[in-house]
Amino acid sequence: MSKTGLFSKLLIASISLGFTVFVFLNTYEVVFNQDIAVASSLRRFGATEPIDALVKDFDIKPEAGRETSNAPYNRLQSIQIPAISSTLYLEERRVIQGSLYQRPSMGHYIGLNKDNSGYTVDYLIYTDQSWQTLPSPDQIEVGMDVKLTHDGFAQSMFSVKEKKYLPDNSTFVPSKSEKRQLILVVESKNRGMYYAYSLELKD
Repeated sequence: MSKTGLFSKLLIASISLGFTVFVFLNTYEVVFNQDIAVASSLRRFGATEPIDALVKDFDIKPEAGRETSNAPYNRLQSIQIPAISSTLYLEERRVIQGSLYQRPSMGHYIGLNKDNSGYTVDYLIYTDQSWQTLPSPDQIEVGMDVKLTHDGFAQSMFSVKEKKYLPDNSTFVPSKSEKRQLILVVESKNRGMYYAYSLELKD
């Protein structure tokens, strides 16, 4: 075998091995919830201050807002915004060494409070602005319908009640509602800003 042929085979083998290792590391990162420097399946979420503030804000929600009986949502799967043809797939929040992380192609949800039956009432959903998630969050407007799919094939319809565009270090304070709410936070990384929306369950 010529040196050129041998070099080509070694190059192909090296590329194949490198790709296999890269895929393995990305899979390992997701399955075991670890931040691996050379992998890209998980990345740290930047707008943590508003997330922390929202979690604390809803944790002290007045008891009167928890008296209503709520249907249990055990697993959120996606939100769909028909008016802008966008769908965001969901999984539970990811925390690594105390910091929030996300998968680049997904949104993540956090249960905010519980009713008297122990069911989670309101949820916070966080993601970043990208072609894999919500490429044009500025197009989401008050009054738009948002379809939540959960627990297999169950669906609930929400409506956008509030919209804000704020710096990463500022806090979104949504109006509280007796109805179930979804708080959607979409980070715009290059601008150091985030979009925040309050969605309310429709009758």
